[in-house]
Amino acid sequence: MNDTNTAAPDPRAAIRHALDLLGHGRAAEAERELEALAAASWDEGPEAVRLHVHVLDALGRARFALGKPESGLAALRAAADALAAATGDEAPGAASPAGESG
Repeated sequence: MNDTNTAAPDPRAAIRHALDLLGHGRAAEAERELEALAAASWDEGPEAVRLHVHVLDALGRARFALGKPESGLAALRAAADALAAATGDEAPGAASPAGESG
């Protein structure tokens, strides 16, 4: 993640925290944190892509847990698209899930 105004928090720690929330039945809080992470500016490179894909995957799972299957699927598709774009594979095609919460 890249934040020019302040020191960016460790994205791995932020992802772990959101996954902990999800694991403790706090899917709405996890969704909010994961949406913020998904919308953040990400650095280039394979590690940043891997982390961003992980965020989108977790966001999809949080939305499914909240009974939002359409936006959950959109987040999972966005994860697949990001991974495909990074590897040069054909992307399945999905819209950005950051603004979809219903």
